[in-house]
Amino acid sequence: MMKLLIKRFPLTILMTIGIWALCLIPVPETPLNNVALIDKWTHIGMFFVYGMTIAHEWFHTYKKAKPMALLLWVWLLPTLMGGVLELLQRYCTAGNRSAEWLDFVADALGCGIAWVIGTLLSKFLSKP
Repeated sequence: MMKLLIKRFPLTILMTIGIWALCLIPVPETPLNNVALIDKWTHIGMFFVYGMTIAHEWFHTYKKAKPMALLLWVWLLPTLMGGVLELLQRYCTAGNRSAEWLDFVADALGCGIAWVIGTLLSKFLSKP
């Protein structure tokens, strides 16, 4: 089972590991810290790319993706993962990271955009 998942969804698995690592390590100071809402834009971008990766691999595995299946796999589950990560940042990083509701909203927004685009691409690409 695990071998099949790795074969069908390698980029999704790598991105999941990468997002978990990025969200749980301490963030170094950068010149971008002065950009307004940079962390929110980062969350939107990160979860958008994550959602699009899931949609891409889902489409190439199953050839015809139903919008409700994409809603579950591209929006709901990654959004819930973002919520879990926010809670872990709050309670498991010894104060090195903080949890913010707006980060969770940004995660949901990035996944939502990916779901809309993934659903439209799926409909367009699966037409005969």
